[in-house]
Amino acid sequence: MNLRLVKQIRENEPLRESFFRLAEQVFELNFRDWYRKGFWTDQYIPYVMADGERVAANVSVNIMNLIWCGIPKHYIQLGTVMTDPAYRGQGLARTLLEEVLKDWAERCDCLYLFANSSVLDFYPKFGFARTTEYQYIMRLDAQQSVKNRFRKLNMELPEDRALFHAYCIKPHPFSVFSMKDNYGLLMFYCDSFLKDCIYYSQDADAVCVAAREGDGILCYDIFGGDKDSMTELLHGLADAVAANAKQVFLGFTPANSNGCSCAPVCAADDALFLLSGKESIFQDHPVMFPLLSHA
Repeated sequence: MNLRLVKQIRENEPLRESFFRLAEQVFELNFRDWYRKGFWTDQYIPYVMADGERVAANVSVNIMNLIWCGIPKHYIQLGTVMTDPAYRGQGLARTLLEEVLKDWAERCDCLYLFANSSVLDFYPKFGFARTTEYQYIMRLDAQQSVKNRFRKLNMELPEDRALFHAYCIKPHPFSVFSMKDNYGLLMFYCDSFLKDCIYYSQDADAVCVAAREGDGILCYDIFGGDKDSMTELLHGLADAVAANAKQVFLGFTPANSNGCSCAPVCAADDALFLLSGKESIFQDHPVMFPLLSHA
């Protein structure tokens, strides 16, 4: 066995196909359609250990441009950390993480990842510390009249896809911590399992990604929309998604949290780890990464 390190495999067809198969095997993730439709950009960089034309292990670098309180931030998110079962126990993930940290730790404001419960003890060995995120929840007033009407976008229609794209590049007036210029990552969600969860309101001049969640709705994000308050917008959105919803779980940190409660995120399979020594807005602010920015 002669393993070699390869950085960025998008144009390497044998390794790319092997990467697709491994992601399906380990995470049940379909990268193939995402690539085929042109959503894999230079912002997504797999680091792989290759055995010939077979991917034995992978750690992906995601270049993340974010806006915090109006200030541009250059973050790096690690994701798709996986090892082929036939190659486990050989320290391949360690080798890849060390290489990624060597390449990127000094080239970003923050380096982070989300980990599942099976590897919570692994990442602290590389200088990562677990950090708490906070989610905001808005109660809905059943007596409030609905001002904004939303319709579901059909992402199979070119005109609706174009409309969605036009709004994705608009500012996020309701979010204090937002992702910028990463349409490829957005479409990993919005062209697949969330493609039936995208709503548009001409009245509110906004596009929202939202789905039913228990007795409420989960609003993943809002693109555009500065004509009305977030409260008015969310009441209209809830009327379209789940008319009897009692609350809205926000998938982003609101710029104005009036009328919202706040609670720590306790998802064991999506624990946030930040590389120590880099900046951390989480130390002084109850915030969360936008859900649609998770890679």
